[in-house]
Amino acid sequence: MRTAPRQRDRRNETRADGHAVTDPFRGALAAVKLKMPSLPSFRIRPVRFVLELFGAIVLGVGLGLGSAYLAVENGHLVDSVAISGWIASPNAGTPEADPYSAAAFARTGEVALGSGEGLALIAERDSAGNLLTGKCDYVIAGNTPPARLWTLSILEDGWRSAANPRGRVGFHSKDILREADGSFRIVVSTSAKSGNWFPIRDTERLRMVLRLYDTPVTSGSTMIELEMPTIERGACI
Repeated sequence: MRTAPRQRDRRNETRADGHAVTDPFRGALAAVKLKMPSLPSFRIRPVRFVLELFGAIVLGVGLGLGSAYLAVENGHLVDSVAISGWIASPNAGTPEADPYSAAAFARTGEVALGSGEGLALIAERDSAGNLLTGKCDYVIAGNTPPARLWTLSILEDGWRSAANPRGRVGFHSKDILREADGSFRIVVSTSAKSGNWFPIRDTERLRMVLRLYDTPVTSGSTMIELEMPTIERGACI
């Protein structure tokens, strides 16, 4: 019975001249192992990873909802044009209106003017940059941009029409008293004034809305140079 020849173990074999015989493949493998850098070992902590991921998601959702709320609450942060303290949204009421402005109008129930109807300009600060409040008197003076008809209304907290004993909800260009040069002067105050007086109540916030009907001013490029009435603050409570 034949048996298979045994493999020679060349690891400790020596040649006739006394030199050791080495396996070339074994030496090459050892050299490769020496050159390869050792990879760091990572340990994943499941609980910490889940908490960090959850925190990132909550932070992202909070920032998104907060920015959307501010945009809708202000209503004119997006796609708006500032003209001497008055803010206009020329695309409001058109198919090009941004979703935040559309949501703001839907929230307040206000109907935006279409591009062929006119333009609405809103002021929430006086000419010095102070927030409008029912605790101060104001003088609205000057001229409006060209329009066939314009109206001026004042809104209180919650952007409702200002309630007052006289029941006045606004002025329009047909019933206002004018100066000799054609300009006008409207006094906004809680106490009675002579001339064009707009009575208000002692409220925290006010918003003035100037609507221009049938006006050639419909694009942002033509609004920058417009002459707008100033809003000067008087005595405060």
